[in-house]
Amino acid sequence: MAKLFLFGIGGTGVRTLRALTMLFASGVKLKNFDEVVPVIIDPDTQLADLHRFLPVIQAYQRVQKKADENGFFSTKISDPFGAGKGFLLQLDRRTNVRFDEYMNFNQLDPVNKALMNLLFSKKNQQSDMSVGFKGNPNVGSVVLDQFESSDDFRNLAQRFNQGDAIFIVSSIFGGTGASGFPALVRTLRKLDNNFPNAAVLKQAPIGAVTVLPYFNLTQDGTRTDTIDSTTFISKTKAALRYYERNIAGASGVNMLYYVGDYSKMATFENHDGGNAQRNRAHMIELLAALSLINFANTYQGVSQTIYKEFSLPEDEAVVDFTKLGPWTKETLCRPMTCFALFSKYLNEQIKDSLNQLWATAHSIDYNFTSSNFYQDVLQVSSDYREWLNEMSDSGNGRKFEPFDMAINKNNVFGLVKGMPEQTSIFGKKNYSLFDDRLNGKQNNSEVNVPDTDKYFLKLFDAATRKLARERLNIR
Repeated sequence: MAKLFLFGIGGTGVRTLRALTMLFASGVKLKNFDEVVPVIIDPDTQLADLHRFLPVIQAYQRVQKKADENGFFSTKISDPFGAGKGFLLQLDRRTNVRFDEYMNFNQLDPVNKALMNLLFSKKNQQSDMSVGFKGNPNVGSVVLDQFESSDDFRNLAQRFNQGDAIFIVSSIFGGTGASGFPALVRTLRKLDNNFPNAAVLKQAPIGAVTVLPYFNLTQDGTRTDTIDSTTFISKTKAALRYYERNIAGASGVNMLYYVGDYSKMATFENHDGGNAQRNRAHMIELLAALSLINFANTYQGVSQTIYKEFSLPEDEAVVDFTKLGPWTKETLCRPMTCFALFSKYLNEQIKDSLNQLWATAHSIDYNFTSSNFYQDVLQVSSDYREWLNEMSDSGNGRKFEPFDMAINKNNVFGLVKGMPEQTSIFGKKNYSLFDDRLNGKQNNSEVNVPDTDKYFLKLFDAATRKLARERLNIR
């Protein structure tokens, strides 16, 4: 089937890829694509958000090889440049220098020096690009206009086939995303005909999500902050006017999504980038990931750009599944709940249940729980809980808090907020009921497969779906 090439630009692109990976782990599916090829575009190669997430997505990829076509881990995430080469697109010209060095300022003739001084302030010219463009899209637009000369970009183009599509994630109020998005669209739509697969790429469906401001940065007054969040709105307005004129219609993107949050904005620490820029997950990045899913599931060929925005039925400070619109709730509720139950069981119960039939009959023992496969599952499961906890942080302004993930073995199925458990005075409860449903599914013909790793994923997917229906009326 077709591939969806995801270009995540800047830190927002990385954090959206994390959200998307968590959704894929839970079993959220793309209707028209069975493979996603993520590409990160960011000159900040030391970005903390990227390096903390790399082991998780790599663990996901290894687990996915044993997954079924439906259920947990069912969507394939491919390496864009070959195994072991990472997800970061390498540009042709180096970006780990100051901007004036990149532009060879000292070698310019007097006329061009004067022009550069007119277009770029001294602060712009002396900016260190190794940590990105720090809110300066005028700098980024020059540096990032080199995709076509990149060997990595050329190799990507060779993998692109008829029927594949592209989705771009970027923020509009910073430097890297605001400049990289239009530069990438312009490159794709105006490729030289001698470029690999140029004709297919120029006509390919392109979707994109532009992330509007959803946080402020601390401005403590004790230093000159490189990034000033008081300029976010004015930069957004200017960029929107440019986007309207230059990336719409047949020569631009086919579907453009907008997400942001002016009502309840978070305030994050002000860091230029590098190892210090490790932002907690936010609901907006989840919504950006949902934009990709909506595009993949609904796009039909159009000649004019379709614009979509996200809104909540009510302006709630704390959001759970009951506060979402119908499509969003339907997309998220069942798979996220099933994976939350799976994650809680692995974290709280599994080692006390290895004597159950579902385990003993299929070689699920302490050796299995020490295997590389199981450790990879645990790594993704652990990051899923951390991701949920970060989105529910009170410092986020607006919290997404669908679950109570605290350990409470006396109320296992009371985890979904706003959706109480359907209780009964008879029968088994909590993890005793969980084990009972696992035991009941273990010999089912669809679950009982020879491969132990595959059996493990299929069993828990089937059992958690049944429990979600029975105890929470989630279908």
